[in-house]
Amino acid sequence: MPVRRSNITRKHNRGTDDLSWDRVELLFTGVVYFPGDAPTFESAEHARKTWANNRAQLLAWWFAGVPSNEPITPALHQFTGPRSLCRPFAWWRFDAPERRRITSIEVAHEADGRTTFSRRAATADDTARIWANAAERAEQFDRDEPDFFGAPGIVSGVGGFTFESERDYLARLDLLTEAERSARG
Repeated sequence: MPVRRSNITRKHNRGTDDLSWDRVELLFTGVVYFPGDAPTFESAEHARKTWANNRAQLLAWWFAGVPSNEPITPALHQFTGPRSLCRPFAWWRFDAPERRRITSIEVAHEADGRTTFSRRAATADDTARIWANAAERAEQFDRDEPDFFGAPGIVSGVGGFTFESERDYLARLDLLTEAERSARG
């Protein structure tokens, strides 16, 4: 009788440690769309260690695309093409040197019984208020971190805001790869 092999727990001989398609998906996107029966990682520390042990391979797959002949690709078809000027979820969670900056906020103006809105540049106080709100909401919803891809995650009651793009963040902190710098011109 043929033996059915599962990619969920398979370890690879190319130096990857403890990688499965659902773990790669979570490290890339921050979510698992079709989770297996067991939790993807035992803890946040387990995810951090898996990222640290496999960072080079995961970033190579992120930039070049996960090869279709890789045994972990069943649910990763969206990652078969190259990407640049952005980073995977785990990079933002474990490697990013700082959070992305809040660049502008929406301000409400009341006049003649109507509310209008305008935008202005964010101040340090605005940024602190928005991040404090994100931390409070993360705790309320039992999330371990207040951010998602380096930007505020769940917020409420703070009005609209914008934050710097991944591209601007990476350029500002001189974190672009050589290929990304060349592509930007």
